[in-house]
Amino acid sequence: MSAADLRAENARLRRELAQARLDNEFFVKATPFCEATRTEKFELIQQEKANYSIKRMAHLLKLSRPRCYTRARKQQHRLSGKDDREACYDDGDRKIHKI
Repeated sequence: MSAADLRAENARLRRELAQARLDNEFFVKATPFCEATRTEKFELIQQEKANYSIKRMAHLLKLSRPRCYTRARKQQHRLSGKDDREACYDDGDRKIHKI
């Protein structure tokens, strides 16, 4: 092997080790969530998204990555006040109680 090949292999192994350390750190935090519901796992991802990539957390928790992003968008939409489902439910309740 040439010196360039050794440097490239060394760099690859360092990246791999760094990823393994992050995975290990995440697993320590995620241990209570291994048997948790999907909702609890999604909440963990939202809490830890500043520290770990969503893609990696979804993979480690065996969740769909697109579903994580969709769920986050829907939650943000509800929190922004643009979600009109509650108004729809209120209208339905008013109609039911008028009968």
